[in-house]
Amino acid sequence: MAKILIADDSTVCRTVLSILLTNQGHDVAQATDGREALANLEKKSFDLVLLDHDMPHASGPTVLKKVRQKSQLPAIIVSGTVSPELSKEYKELKVAGIYGKPVDPKMLRDKIQSLLAGGAGETRSDEDIAFEKEIARVRNFPATLTLLGNAHSPFREVIARIVGDAPQREVRL
Repeated sequence: MAKILIADDSTVCRTVLSILLTNQGHDVAQATDGREALANLEKKSFDLVLLDHDMPHASGPTVLKKVRQKSQLPAIIVSGTVSPELSKEYKELKVAGIYGKPVDPKMLRDKIQSLLAGGAGETRSDEDIAFEKEIARVRNFPATLTLLGNAHSPFREVIARIVGDAPQREVRL
């Protein structure tokens, strides 16, 4: 399937992620720190990189800044120390996702599948993706929805996303 680099100084985290990804058929390489991650990225071509934030010799942002000088390689951050400020910095570096440790393996798997299926340029948040999946699940159920409010209600756009092209009838009282 895909060639994925896992860069994390935690042996346990690298091992768990490696097992998860190899079981899905991916070719996985590992780096124990930021310097080793950069060396791997120079020597080989990868489809995706999973980065920890706090690593010896080069942190996640340092590695990603060097990567961004040459490519838009999809990157996912898996770390236990990502603050709102760091999240902002990572978003500016165009990461595909930021996950806290321990990472939910199903969410990570779904995100990786989405990226590898062509969603690499996608900037939707994980919440948006989850919302879209839920909408797709219930879209074809026949239902009646009654809302009270006016034409300027803040949930109008949400309702439009939910009902899509389903028949709609607006009743004004």
